[in-house]
This record gives sequence, C-alpha cells and structure tokens, in this order.
Amino acid sequence: MNKSLFIIPFLLLSNLILSQQSDKFTELFKKNREICFMINNISKKDLIDISAVISIDNVKNDTVIAYANKKEFDGFLKTGYNYTLLPNPNKNFNPSMLTLEELKGQKSWDAYPTYEAYISIMEQFQTDFPDICQVYSLGTSVEGRELLVAKITDNVNIDENEPEFLYTSTMHGNELVGYILMLRLIDSLLTSYGTDPRITNLVNNIEIYINPNANPDGTYAGGNNTVWGATRYNGNSVDLNRNYPDPENGPHPDGNSWQPETVAFMTFAENHHFVMSSNLHSGAEVCNYPWDTWSQYPADSAWWEYVCTEYSDTAQTYSPLGYMTYYGGVTNGYAWYSINGGRQDYMNYFHQCREFTLELSNTKFLPESDLPLYWNYNKRSLLNYLEQVLYGFSGIITDKITGQPIVAEVFILNYEADSSWVYSDLPIGNYHRPVSAGVYDVVYSAPGYLSDTVFGISVANRDTTLVNVQLVPEGLNISTKVLLEGPFNGNNMNTDLNAVNLIPLSQPFNSSPWDYSGTESVSSIPNDNIVDWVLIELRDASDSSDATTGTIIAKQAAFLLNNGQIISTDTAQILRFDGTLSQQLFIVIRHRNHLDIMSANAATYSNGIFYYDFTINNEQAYGTDAQKEITEGVWGMYCGDINGDGTIDNNDKSVNWQAEAGLSGYLTSDLNIDGESNNIDKDEFWLINQTTDCQIPE
Repeated sequence: MNKSLFIIPFLLLSNLILSQQSDKFTELFKKNREICFMINNISKKDLIDISAVISIDNVKNDTVIAYANKKEFDGFLKTGYNYTLLPNPNKNFNPSMLTLEELKGQKSWDAYPTYEAYISIMEQFQTDFPDICQVYSLGTSVEGRELLVAKITDNVNIDENEPEFLYTSTMHGNELVGYILMLRLIDSLLTSYGTDPRITNLVNNIEIYINPNANPDGTYAGGNNTVWGATRYNGNSVDLNRNYPDPENGPHPDGNSWQPETVAFMTFAENHHFVMSSNLHSGAEVCNYPWDTWSQYPADSAWWEYVCTEYSDTAQTYSPLGYMTYYGGVTNGYAWYSINGGRQDYMNYFHQCREFTLELSNTKFLPESDLPLYWNYNKRSLLNYLEQVLYGFSGIITDKITGQPIVAEVFILNYEADSSWVYSDLPIGNYHRPVSAGVYDVVYSAPGYLSDTVFGISVANRDTTLVNVQLVPEGLNISTKVLLEGPFNGNNMNTDLNAVNLIPLSQPFNSSPWDYSGTESVSSIPNDNIVDWVLIELRDASDSSDATTGTIIAKQAAFLLNNGQIISTDTAQILRFDGTLSQQLFIVIRHRNHLDIMSANAATYSNGIFYYDFTINNEQAYGTDAQKEITEGVWGMYCGDINGDGTIDNNDKSVNWQAEAGLSGYLTSDLNIDGESNNIDKDEFWLINQTTDCQIPE
C-alpha cells in the first residue's frame, strides 16, 4: 500500500482548512489592527516556540492570553494549537474624556485626556516650571503624533554630576494606567519641589526623564478625542515591545523593520546615559526583571530582587489585600514567559541601563474613577525606585595627567555577566553603579590608559559609596623638578619674563644647537608662575653611563614653573610621552642658557608615573658637581652657556653676550632671565661659572 496516497490528500485538506480559517479572519483584520485570544494547555517549551510567532500578553499556569496582527495570526494557525477568540478588552470601556479646559482647575486626575489635552498638559508643565522642567519631542509616531518627554532637574539646562533616570509608559497603547500615573508623577515632582524634602532631594540630584505615552497611535487608535478603541500595537500593527534589537535573536527578532517609535527611543537612549529606568505596562500586577530572552539570571539578580521587592512590598502596604501579589509581586521575565525584542532586555544589554517592566494593573482599561486609587497604591514605590539610582557606588573618572574626564569601563571582578558592567560618561566623567550590599573589587579601564583595580569597595543598601578614580595614560608619564640658577631668588625662581609677556608662545628649541622639530605652542602663556621653556629628553638604558644619544626615545618642550615643577603646555604636572621602555629611564633637561643635565639614577616608577627631582642633592645629576648648590641644600643648573655648546667659556661672553648687551627681550645672554642683557648677567653668573662643562654622556 502506498502511504503517500493518503499523505497528499491529508496535506491538501490541512492547507484548505488553514486557507479557510485565514479567509475567515480577513474581514476581522480589516476592521482591527489586532485580535486577542486565549490558548489553553500549553507547555513551557511550546510557550517559547509560539512566543516567536505571536505577542504573548500574560501567562497563568498553562493558559496564555495573546495578541496577533493578520500576519502573526496566519503564522499561529499553522501551529495547530486550539484557541479561543476573546472580546476586545475595551469592549465595555467607555470613559469620559476631558479636554484641557475641562482638566484645568481639577487635580483629582480621575480622567483620561484627549490627545490635544495631553500635548497641552505637557507643554503647560514647562510653562509653569521653566527652571526645573523641559518638555520636548523625541520624534513622531507612524501617524504623526508626538513622543513627548519631560526632563525634570534643578538645573535643567546644565550637565551635572547626576545619574539619568527614565520612566516610560504605554508602549502598548491600550495599557493606560501608567499613562495617567506618569502625568501625575510629573505634576507631583514639580508642584512638591521646594516644599517636600524628599522630592526636592530627588530633583536636585537626579536628571529625571518621564515619557507618559510611548505609543500614542495605539492609545488614540479610535481618534484623538477618545481612548476607547485603544490598541496594543502601533499604527503599523506592530508590537513595539517585540521590535527592539535582542541580545540573543539579533537586530530584528520580530521580522519587522524598526518602527518610528522604536527608532526614536533607541536614539534617545544613544544620546543619554540612563543608569536606571522602568517600562510601565498593564495586564498584570508584578515587577518583571531581566532577562526576558534568556533563561540565565542577570549578574544583578540579588539587586533586582531587592529593589523589586521594595517596590511591591510598599505597593502592597498601601493597597487592598491582593494587589501586586502575582508571583509574590516579583518575577524574573523568562521564568514568567519568554519574549524576544523587548525593550527591557535592549536597555539592559545594549545600554547597561537597569530597566525592569512594571505591570501596574490586571485591568488594561481601568475605569477613570479608579485612577486615583492606583496612584495612591504606587506613588511611594515609584519614588523608592527613582531614589535607588542614587545608591550603590559612584564617582568621577579622570585622566591623571590632564585632569580631564574620560569614558571608562567599571567592571566588578568575579561578578559581571551579559553586559552588566557600566561606563563613565562625558562631559563630566561620572559613573553610577547600582548594586546590592556587599564588598567589591572593581577594575577601572579605558583604551589608552593603564587599568586600575580598587579593592574592597564596601556598599550598603540605600547608601552611596563615593569612589573617584584617576587613570594613568599608557606610554611614559613623567613628573620631574629642576631649578635654574639664573632666576633663582633664594626661595624660588623669578617670573620676570612672564610678567612682561616676553616668553614666546611656541617652543624656542627649533634651531641649532637643539634642532628640535616639535610643534608645542600655546595661544597664551597659561600660568603666571611659568619661568621659561625647557626641553625634556628621555633615554632608555641599563645604566646612566650607557645613556648616550643613541638611547634617546622621546623629546618634549614644556614649561618650567617657579617652584621647579615642569608642566605640559596644557598645564598638566605629569608629562606624557608616547613610546615604551625596555630598560631604565634617564631624564635629560636642556635650557637655552643653562648647562644641560641628566639624571644620575633611573627615574622612580610608581602607579604608572616616573618621578625624578634634580633639586634635592648634588648626586641627582650625572657626573661630578654637575649642578650648583644655589642655596643651602638646594641644587640647580649652572647658568652661562649662552651659545648652548655645553661649555661656559669666553665665547659665551665675547660673541653672544657682547652682541646683545644693553638689549631687552627674550635673549640667550639674559642669564638671570629678567628680560635684559647687562653686566649683571656677565659678572654675577658667566664670570663665576666659566670653565664649567656639561657632563651628559654623548
């Protein structure tokens, strides 16, 4: 018997049935963006499979509530699961809608606004509180409605060392409770600022962003004057909470292009550095933390359990028995049901922002008279979670040489997983790491810098530990000190050239005998304490006697301060040189009319920086009496080498000094560096020091 004779008719019959079913719903989908249906007796494994086909809304035991557009439902029919169509959740929902004029003067928040009223309410927030509130659009929806956000902070136009926090609601357009609660939260923060100490502290120390409605096309699918007919999906019949890049399933897990709303919020996240956020929904009453796409728990699962339990416990305290008790009030997303393309996982994985999904109400279309009740259930919890962004450990990460802020990774050892680490942010260099109580070893790292590990950072719940970090750039970082005999006044060095604006803005060593081609320059002399330019040369050798010209690895022109510290042209007290060291580092200091010196010993290395102080004793300079004791216990470079040939002799006087004697300016014969060449330079410096030679090994 040929079994294929039976298989072919069976397949034809199955396809015919599917076709008839699909045709049956064609008319239904002409009138509806989506349908809602129930599936019974489904296993966990099957649930994962169908989650890739349809939009699951809720799961209780083995019963699934789901939504689908026409394409998704056609795919679902092919799976063969039994289903029951459900009435549209807003079938018996007929709320009274208030215009802006009707909303004015009433603060009960027991109504849904028309779309125009919503826009006006948001604009009025900024008008009434311009110093602490900005309202702007992230873009427009498929149908051209605004995606508005309110920024609330004490200095609304200034970037400060504050964490950024985001509440966003109603990306499923028919989940309306969060929409009103977010409008009321904005109002509460603004009107209570300056009188309520807790809210004042939050506004003063956090950049708060609140987006009440992320899917206005869904909310106002029935028209701008009503929320009746609101839909889960957007204007293109796409579930926005399946439309984001997914850590496991790639950039387009739902098979759709990114929607305008998705792009707007992705761009918003790229342009900000959100530390924490929450995405508000309805259809259940539970705090849902990552991951949704993966079975593994996040690195911060203990912290998530702590903050979500704090939220749900507080909500339960201020609500009737049974509120926010699904899964005890807290669930891991995958443990409830798995989805791909969710916003929560996108924010956590791709932006290191701790976002959880907050399900506020079992009822999507809450009667407007109940809205104040749900505000009272949740208002303290909303503030609790917002406040958590201030806790953990935080600080500012800067370049140790320049002091400038940098973008660096903050990585907790033996803890992080799946992109849980955080980064500092410009223009301040601040970072904020929410984490549960414990003691942590943390690595701070950035491209071009040496990593720094800080051990034993202690963190308590609902408390803040401040850890500022300075990272040392890779390469050779030098801190060195030297004194010039000529301008030394017994205590420090005079800055006469600086006072009369005679120090050149570009390095002066580009001619013989130095022939240095560096381009160091400034637009103005950056420090009143600068004495003159010096040229620093680095040599890599096993011993000082071997540190000849053949071992030179780097040069840099820099400024000399009156206390002897050499600083870079950007005033950093650590000089940074490119290159690496294979043996030991020796430092040469050159000046235009003082004898050059080299360190007698290798520079001391500590925490990424080489240190050397030539001033502390005579043995600091290579050779015999290569420096001069310019006051008791203090040594400096000999002055008098006017022509820079390494010897103080008659040529310096008869050729160079005589040619410039009596002149004023930036002169090599000006040995005391006061801006004039005269007999003081000759008699008190050159004459005393003549026959002295430079002893640097060549």
